[in-house]
Amino acid sequence: KAGVQPWLQIEFHMNPQEWLAFIEYMAATYDPKTDTPARKPWAYKRYRQGQAKPWVEEFEKIYFELGNETWNSLFAPWTFGPMTDAISRKNYSPGQVYGLFQEYVHSVMQSSPYWRLANLDQKFVFMLGGWAANLSYGHDAASVSPASNFLTIAAYNGGWDEAEGPPKLDAASLFDTLAHVNQAAIPMAERYAKALLDLNAKRTHKLRLGTYEAGPGYALNGLNGARVTKEQSLAQEQVMKSMAAGTATLDSFLARAYRGFAVQNFFAFDS
Repeated sequence: KAGVQPWLQIEFHMNPQEWLAFIEYMAATYDPKTDTPARKPWAYKRYRQGQAKPWVEEFEKIYFELGNETWNSLFAPWTFGPMTDAISRKNYSPGQVYGLFQEYVHSVMQSSPYWRLANLDQKFVFMLGGWAANLSYGHDAASVSPASNFLTIAAYNGGWDEAEGPPKLDAASLFDTLAHVNQAAIPMAERYAKALLDLNAKRTHKLRLGTYEAGPGYALNGLNGARVTKEQSLAQEQVMKSMAAGTATLDSFLARAYRGFAVQNFFAFDS
């Protein structure tokens, strides 16, 4: 009803049968006159929930991502580490393990009879969640995941993601907020755009760039060892909800769009 496209983030704890059940739930039709709960249990479940039409028919695209920040130890155990192939003894980086697992899940989904019937090659968009501060993680994942469509990063203006403390409500902090696009956003976007050229030179299906989270950034207690007092928190909120921060957010989105970031998400914080 809102006219938006869903971005599904699902932790990677499901077995092959459960991934196939997910595709049935999303894409299989259910006609109570000809179908049965035994034959289509997950389409029946959706039907019983009041959604007779397959969910994939409600949207132009469905973005799909395994987990959230799979490099971030805060979200363990839903993260990837280095691994060694038991047969070849080849070593894989954490990013490569992530990309290979994405290919595995994609292949399982593609084996569903409903995948082709619902034309999900055109409907599902596979996202890789990169690590803005460590280009190699996303680059490694994309290099072994030809089925992926986007490589995305977080792109906050300041805050703990940018390893910055809470700003003061003064002219210097407001200037830094406005200048973030020049100081940080544009160099990062150009770095990723340059790396994308190398990746796409080796790919049949071209990868695109995006942001999975972006907007005014906040320093938070306990993250990067930060200690934020109530007074600092209030000043930070005033700075990051100011016209300066709004202008910087728009500037940052436009700067990345100019450099090929095709999907960008604003992450809204409550007080």
